[in-house]
Amino acid sequence: MANLLNDYFVSVFTKESSILGTCRGSDNSSLVSDVVFSEELVCNKLKSLKASKAPGPDGIHPVILHECSEILSVPLVLFFRSF
Repeated sequence: MANLLNDYFVSVFTKESSILGTCRGSDNSSLVSDVVFSEELVCNKLKSLKASKAPGPDGIHPVILHECSEILSVPLVLFFRSF
């Protein structure tokens, strides 16, 4: 029974890439301030969100982020650059 459930979940599971990528180390050699966030990059990432997915921990549904991507990209870039 466990193998059947495992086979099912493996067949429907999709691995999605992270917006920020993966952490390369814990030596603090790479800080958020070293990462370049452009308005175009943030806007494109927001537009690529799938509307069928559930809201994240912030409770904001992906449809809202997708529809407001051009407006939200500017304050998000300013926020990311403030670190």
